[in-house]
Amino acid sequence: MNNKERERDEEVEIDLKELFFILLHHLWIIVLAGIVLAAGMFVYTRSFVTPLYSSTASVYVLNRQSSDQLTYSDLNSSMQLTKDYQQMFVSRTVLEQVIENLHLQNTDGSVMSPSTLANKISISSPSDTRIINLTVTDASPAWARDIVDELCRVGSTHITQVMKIEGINVNEAGNLPTFPSSPNLKKNVLLGAVAGVVLSAAVIIVLSLMNDTICTFL
Repeated sequence: MNNKERERDEEVEIDLKELFFILLHHLWIIVLAGIVLAAGMFVYTRSFVTPLYSSTASVYVLNRQSSDQLTYSDLNSSMQLTKDYQQMFVSRTVLEQVIENLHLQNTDGSVMSPSTLANKISISSPSDTRIINLTVTDASPAWARDIVDELCRVGSTHITQVMKIEGINVNEAGNLPTFPSSPNLKKNVLLGAVAGVVLSAAVIIVLSLMNDTICTFL
């Protein structure tokens, strides 16, 4: 290592030490900023963010058409068609029927559109199974449960008729959620605290560097 490189490393080390002591000297400001933003996120989340509740139901697909015995071919065929079934559960025909049966409305009293209802629905299927999980998220826990149960009923009937399969049975009915699925209050508060600490530290460092630059220029 030549002299220039050694001097440059020493300058970097000195600068880092100076920044460390600057941050340490203003630690109370950093901590206060973290507390303030954490408190702000707490108030915002509790007061202005509508809590949402999720209810999940599951159905079991039986695709046996020509034999009383369940074969490996039946099982494999059903698993391959699972994605088709998932799409049909959120088809316009199914969603419109669910809306009509439950008289679903928007907050302004207008009839809910299929696209609005579709945004409340998420569908998944465990690998190598014929089970389809349907989840509905709504501001009302009771409505979340009622919608997912009706979705299972209407969707199962529609798919059975269209696909000509033996049937789709409800494995688990929708649950009545007791705790909101979102927002995550603890996560938001933690993010607020971290943001307060990082932003205040960045501002302190920038102001310190600007002050050193001005002093050097003068």
